[in-house]
Amino acid sequence: EKEEKHGISDFGLMSFLEIVNQNCSFNRTRFGVDVSRFEKKSNESSKPRKSSKKSQSNVLSSKTPLDFFGMGQKSSSSEESSLSSSSSTSSANDAISDSSESDAISELRQSQHSRKRHRPVGPDDDTDDDNDDDDQENDGIDHLISRSDDSDHSESDIELLPDAKRPKTITQQRQQTEKEKRRIFDEKMNAIRHQKRIKLDGSDVPPLMLTFDELISRFGMEKYISDNINSLSYDCPTPIQMQSIPILLQKRDLFGVAPTGSGKTAAFVIPAIAKLKDSSTSSNGIRALILAPTRELSQQIFSDTLNLSANSGLNVALLSSSNEKSINAFQKVDILISAPLRLLSAIKNDTIDLSSVEFLVLDEVDRLLDPSNSSSKSAQSSIISQIDGIFTKCTNKNLQRALFSATLPEHIERMARTVLRDPIRVIVGTRGAATQAVKQKLMFVGNEGSKLFTLRQLFGQGLKPPILVFVQSKVRAKDLYDELIFDEMNVGLITSDRSKKERSDTMAKFRSGTIWILICTDLMARGMDFDKVSLVINFDFPLSVVEYIHRIGRTGRAGRSGEAITFFTESDRPLLRSIAVVIKQSGSEVPQWILDLKKTSHSRRRELKTKAPKRKSIVIRSDQKKEKQIGKRRIWSKKRRQRWKRHQMNSVKPNSANNEQKNLVKEKTTALETASNELSQAE
Repeated sequence: EKEEKHGISDFGLMSFLEIVNQNCSFNRTRFGVDVSRFEKKSNESSKPRKSSKKSQSNVLSSKTPLDFFGMGQKSSSSEESSLSSSSSTSSANDAISDSSESDAISELRQSQHSRKRHRPVGPDDDTDDDNDDDDQENDGIDHLISRSDDSDHSESDIELLPDAKRPKTITQQRQQTEKEKRRIFDEKMNAIRHQKRIKLDGSDVPPLMLTFDELISRFGMEKYISDNINSLSYDCPTPIQMQSIPILLQKRDLFGVAPTGSGKTAAFVIPAIAKLKDSSTSSNGIRALILAPTRELSQQIFSDTLNLSANSGLNVALLSSSNEKSINAFQKVDILISAPLRLLSAIKNDTIDLSSVEFLVLDEVDRLLDPSNSSSKSAQSSIISQIDGIFTKCTNKNLQRALFSATLPEHIERMARTVLRDPIRVIVGTRGAATQAVKQKLMFVGNEGSKLFTLRQLFGQGLKPPILVFVQSKVRAKDLYDELIFDEMNVGLITSDRSKKERSDTMAKFRSGTIWILICTDLMARGMDFDKVSLVINFDFPLSVVEYIHRIGRTGRAGRSGEAITFFTESDRPLLRSIAVVIKQSGSEVPQWILDLKKTSHSRRRELKTKAPKRKSIVIRSDQKKEKQIGKRRIWSKKRRQRWKRHQMNSVKPNSANNEQKNLVKEKTTALETASNELSQAE
């Protein structure tokens, strides 16, 4: 069409060749004849000459770019002249044409070979290769664009390639994409763990649970659990709940160490409910067992479990003295909460069977497994034997175990690992450190007699009830209670020697606000949750770091702030430095001279822990003491006069005629009465 319109033939053909030349590959040897033919047409002025193999080689050896048919591309008139001159002088280049041709062919072979390495080999390549080889033998032309060399790069050759160069299938690409997504997700989880100060130790740890909605969407729990959580005003999971709940729902054993007031109870109650609801085996016996060191803590766990398991159809029971001997009381119980000693008593009476227990929890495990909490060796061995006896009765092969505490000493962890299988340890914050939500302060009071005066000064500055006051012994708690009652304060007392009803009533009044100040021993330092306790006062210095952490942990719970004040005297110097280090680690200020004190030896600290130091009795009010002393003197004087009079009257014979002796007795009696009257008047 172009030729008919414009009347040009050679120009149109050359333009067509230039267009085709842009993205086409060709064999310069095969089309050498066409090169010389089009070279003649482009150079009309030149004389025609016979084509030969040498001329073809000269054209091939030239450095001029060639098009699809081996034609040199024309950029200007000078290029045309250079092309014509090169063709006329072909005889001069015959000596080097053969070597240039072989070099060019080898380069093209290598480039073509590199392109075909990543091209999949088809099943019909062998037949094509045979036909191409026959053509090459017939015409003597080397077909570089054929697949004659594909047999050298079969599937076996591709398998031998390195992984980086081997062609990837669709499945491999999908796997690589999934690995990349998994890596990004793991980095996100680790960043959140670092932010929440969650430390892990174990293999195959599941991802965090960031919201309570994942209990339904991710773990398949029913809607009642979400309603129960909302009724308790739980907004989002705490750090220990974020990691512990997925681990327990994965049916793994767990160590859980988190600060006081961080929601450890819900961290094991929610998985227990989920495990029992999803259990394929239905049993009439107890399937979940929760152990706590004290009756008060057991009562609290029982209350929380009832709230979280509402509308679930699970039966929850608390082992107490009222139902301990009832055989039929625990046949339909799913979750049982108890203290170790009371549980062993029920087991001996054949009241409870633990063979069907699937989920076992030890709360405040450092208190349950620590034999140093008891002074006598027999008591130490009995504590360990109690826990061993309970573990022995849990004979279910699929038993899952979980241990929780605010502190976990190394010797307790070593002891607990003997009963766990492939556990995961979760530590929130610093191990063995106090909570950072409590502002802590050390206060020097001089001696024991100044503690009561300092306490009255603190109360005089303004009360922020409710307040907990910890003392060392039951006797000192009773003395302090008498002193504060005399000051007309709303004070309550709770110790181990009080009856169950008295302790329950006192705790109920303290929670309701009727009692502002609660005086107690370390009995209440473990796990008890009192709403909005603003201040904790350590009237007597704690005997260990663990007891200190649990004492001040009664405030600053569930995200609220609190304050803790600890009195210390000169006699508390051996334990002062260790407590000060804990306070410093939690972010509160401590005088430098306390941190510079000499470190107490481990044997000395252990001795102080098992044997409490002797302290002077709390000084009572001076006017009350004076009244008691005066009353004792009056009673003694009256009894003394009566006893002396009886003695004198019995010593004198009634029929005696010695008037002098009678007069002497009367004088002594009169003198004694006169002295007694004078003494009473003076008092």
